[in-house]
Amino acid sequence: MAADRMTASLPNRFFNFGPVFLGITGKVKQMKALMNALLLMVGLAVFSIPATFAATLKFEPKTTTTMREALVELTKERVTLSLESGEQIEGIVTMVGNSVVYITKLTGKVYYDAVISIDKINAITLRKQF
Repeated sequence: MAADRMTASLPNRFFNFGPVFLGITGKVKQMKALMNALLLMVGLAVFSIPATFAATLKFEPKTTTTMREALVELTKERVTLSLESGEQIEGIVTMVGNSVVYITKLTGKVYYDAVISIDKINAITLRKQF
């Protein structure tokens, strides 16, 4: 009985939560719609970048190009070197000396680099477009 008197003395606004929750729900829906529109705009902006901005490798060998000259031109590029032994080593050409090439960030070997004799390289495979 005492609880009824206490509830009766409080204004009705303390117990009428309906409009408050409806207002919050409407704002949440509005925010979701705004976020979806924003994500759509960002997605369209990213995918509409023209292909002219795609990275291309500007390596064009000549008939007189030696293996060393090719490696010098490919410095800081990711290549796959095919060796006389049949092994293939993929990584980034970091430094080219007179008789050796230094390859870093080897694929499949996290903490390894390689120094390879240029005379032991049979072929260089590279990706021209990304």
